Amino acid sequence: MKRIDTNQIGMKRTIMKNAAIGVFVAAIAAAGSAAAFWPQPTTACTAANEGTFETVYRWTRWGEESFTYYCGGGFWQIFEHCDPRVGYCVAY
Repeated sequence: MKRIDTNQIGMKRTIMKNAAIGVFVAAIAAAGSAAAFWPQPTTACTAANEGTFETVYRWTRWGEESFTYYCGGGFWQIFEHCDPRVGYCVAY
């Protein structure tokens, strides 16, 4: 009768678990990276400009893309994104 090496089974489980964690982390990183490339306002969001809006423009091959931010709570929050590829703006 052949003896089963329990170390080998444990190693296979560890490899599979680490691979699953790696795929999960990669999926989360890919989902969050789209907004990371949006241009941010250059003005700091302070108490002096609380409640104001600032629009940042970026030129793409489809036309001018705009990002409107709202200053609230000490940081800029995306308010509206206008994408020339689809031809309309999305408010968040």
